[in-house]
Amino acid sequence: MIFDQPQYDVVLVYPPARAILEVYDLPDFPNIGIAYIGNYLKNHSGATPALIDAKFSRLSIEETVDQIVNLGPKIVGFGAMTPMVTTAAEVAAKVKERLGDVVMVLGGFHATFMPERTLQEFSAFDYVIVGEGEMAFSSLVKFLSEGRREPDIQGLWYRRGGEIVSRGRGEIPATLDELGSPGWDLFAPTEMDAFCEALPVMGQRGCPFSCIFCSRPYGQLVRKRTPSLIADEIQADIEKYGVRNIHFFDETFSVDRKHTFELYQELVKRNVPESAQWTATVHANTIDDKLANLMKAAGCGFAGYGVETGDEDIMAQMNKGVNKDRLLKARKVLKDVGITTSGYFILGHP
Repeated sequence: MIFDQPQYDVVLVYPPARAILEVYDLPDFPNIGIAYIGNYLKNHSGATPALIDAKFSRLSIEETVDQIVNLGPKIVGFGAMTPMVTTAAEVAAKVKERLGDVVMVLGGFHATFMPERTLQEFSAFDYVIVGEGEMAFSSLVKFLSEGRREPDIQGLWYRRGGEIVSRGRGEIPATLDELGSPGWDLFAPTEMDAFCEALPVMGQRGCPFSCIFCSRPYGQLVRKRTPSLIADEIQADIEKYGVRNIHFFDETFSVDRKHTFELYQELVKRNVPESAQWTATVHANTIDDKLANLMKAAGCGFAGYGVETGDEDIMAQMNKGVNKDRLLKARKVLKDVGITTSGYFILGHP
């Protein structure tokens, strides 16, 4: 793994897999969470971080530790979901053993939903960030660069003596345009050349639906990016990295029809359907013949949506707002235009 510089003050890490159990343990695209935070950090704090997605780069725990140590950071930020948090803590502890006074920060969904328990359970982390982390982490890096250690930053939680200091959820901008785009150039070029076959894109954050099983990590207020900027990013990804697959990471891609139609027009204008195909997650209630035909024309090859259960009573209790007939109709409409579909299920829902 070769970076442009021999040393970085800030390194952002997505932890390695302990074992290869599913497709997400061997992704063909790097993590978009640390890519967004890295790019925002570079543009707003003056620091240029190195990004390590250990799953994407096929690194073991020890290889991840070695790579971080070799870069000599003063601050290391981790992103992790719940199944990954113990691995992240192990990596953080081993890096601390070798580098000494390095600051460890954890963000992501686990830290967001259990910040107090996370700080109690994992002593390797000095701070956790609750909610979206771009603005909070950038503020923390600037604060620590001034030699201070008890920052009053929205979304930052940390220990003070025997108590945990809480600063609520992280600050978010009104639109996603203000966050810029993911910093794919901050990953090692050797790893991008070796493993990158697709790239994720986020056109919006938030989901207005109220399914009772969902954590709604970005909230129910949908914040969108300007369609032309999304299309610019996709075009740049295709031209710079040669990817043929784009994955939309929007929670509910088709929730705003006007925004969706404008994006399709931009993708067609840039000939994206001829250069790459894209995938998205939709809600069955948003799919009709007009939308499906536009999706296909704009390059959509795959659409997944939540079915969850075949039991109408449980489906009603989930607050999904759909029934089996609507789900089957959405599947037929998508398949009729040539879009591959996938249904997502929850087995054993109460």
